[in-house]
Amino acid sequence: MADTIGSESLSGGKNSAHKFKETFLQHVEEEGYSRDDAYIIDETRVNWKALPRKTLASKRESTAPGLKVSKERVTDMACANASGTHALHCL
Repeated sequence: MADTIGSESLSGGKNSAHKFKETFLQHVEEEGYSRDDAYIIDETRVNWKALPRKTLASKRESTAPGLKVSKERVTDMACANASGTHALHCL
């Protein structure tokens, strides 16, 4: 059974994934697509200036001013076809 938050599903579950795979492969075969025609794209992010979330304070200090965590990040997207003959790297 899929986990949900509110009315949105977090996961389709194994049965849904298996059914989709069968339907998709049948469609690919019927339409005559090759592995060169099927692409996948994914992204990854790196928070490259993030500092630790805790600060050290001396026992003599009554307060330790907080720090803001940097939200600067780099997002990289990679895209390739299923046969591996064509790849795109977008930054």
